Amino acid sequence: MKQEPSGYELYLKRTVPERRWDDRDRAHSNSRIVDRSTAAFREAYYAEDSRRRQRAREEFDARSREFVIDPAIDEWARAWVVGIPAALQLRRSTFPDWADLLGFRNPNFSIETTLDTLINRAVASDLMHFPGPGVVATAFASRHRYTELTDGVGYGFYPEDTEELIVHGSAAVRYEDFDSRPEYGPGAVVAAIRMVLDTFQQARPGHMQPGIHWQPTD
Repeated sequence: MKQEPSGYELYLKRTVPERRWDDRDRAHSNSRIVDRSTAAFREAYYAEDSRRRQRAREEFDARSREFVIDPAIDEWARAWVVGIPAALQLRRSTFPDWADLLGFRNPNFSIETTLDTLINRAVASDLMHFPGPGVVATAFASRHRYTELTDGVGYGFYPEDTEELIVHGSAAVRYEDFDSRPEYGPGAVVAAIRMVLDTFQQARPGHMQPGIHWQPTD
């Protein structure tokens, strides 16, 4: 198995897809300043957004969408989930006890950061396989029906060879569901990873909207 990166390195890796699109848009904005408040800009913006959405749909329909977990993932988890966490459930109330094992200096980390870390550790060990080169990372959130507070995190697959497509999971991983899983130790790690991968069984197309650096090209 490959050597695993630290939790901090994995957190940085999560931002790579977003930075790629920002860098592309920024490259087109260095030469001039555009008034973003005009009707002409808004028209151009929505036209570009529509183009990206359509292109993403076309790429989504033409690509494989198979996400696979190697059966060896259970043995992998048993090999490194040791010490106190081996006898604990993995939920927000136990995060401080998992911090060292997951590579975090600060015990006050989030469900999103935990899932990012576990997914990328499994990828680094060749135990998760995506439809092609790319990164699985946070892509959207869900909100409570009445309070409007964020109550879950959704994941997307960012292929390396496209500038439009994000393959979205079918639904967010709800915080309440994450905290209510019954597994302990290695089983809790594998169950958390499967929560994310299960959302890709009915994947849907998404696209990266034009960012703050985007502007119309001549």
